[in-house]
Amino acid sequence: MKIGDTEMAERTVVKKVENAVLYSDGTILLKNLRASYPHVLVPREQDNDDGKKTKRWDLVGLMQKSTHRAAKDLVKGEIDRILAEKKAKVAADKRFLKNGDDAGKDGYEGHYTISASETKKPIVKDRDKRKMTDDEDDRFYGGCWVNALIRPWYQDNKYGKRVNAGLVAVQFLRDGEPMGEGSRISEDDVDETFDDESQGWEDSEGDDL
Repeated sequence: MKIGDTEMAERTVVKKVENAVLYSDGTILLKNLRASYPHVLVPREQDNDDGKKTKRWDLVGLMQKSTHRAAKDLVKGEIDRILAEKKAKVAADKRFLKNGDDAGKDGYEGHYTISASETKKPIVKDRDKRKMTDDEDDRFYGGCWVNALIRPWYQDNKYGKRVNAGLVAVQFLRDGEPMGEGSRISEDDVDETFDDESQGWEDSEGDDL
């Protein structure tokens, strides 16, 4: 594919498992996530260590262990690949993929969790792939169901080493039972891909993260 004078590599599917797709540009589509603390249309403001305020769009996605084991393994595989490429070690609590049983939060048990954030607004779509607007922010709350496109990346700076996930795009999927957390989270509590969902592999063993 060519844009202007620049030759662009075609974006292709590298691997597809139940509830997850890995693309050649390094992004991962995760399907059927239960949203926790979503800020996907209207950002939250946070104070940085240098005292400056920044806007951040973020989401914690809950993946049921009974349905998302293969998706978890795909994400873990990408984290392991990034660390091997960087020849680095990063503690489990510094990775965007975690075991929800260890979170100590209601509703997280029996799930894997992914945390994704971005300092620029992600693309947000409705079930029919219509672009959503900021005045629809109340459609997103703790407990609703979404699809999310994320991009894992390695951080190594004065704030330490981590494997983070950028929040590229979100698609509202359906309503769900509210989690009781409200649609917002405090600063202290949070540090052409989507299908038309209006209509409407591989298995893995083990539970290690």
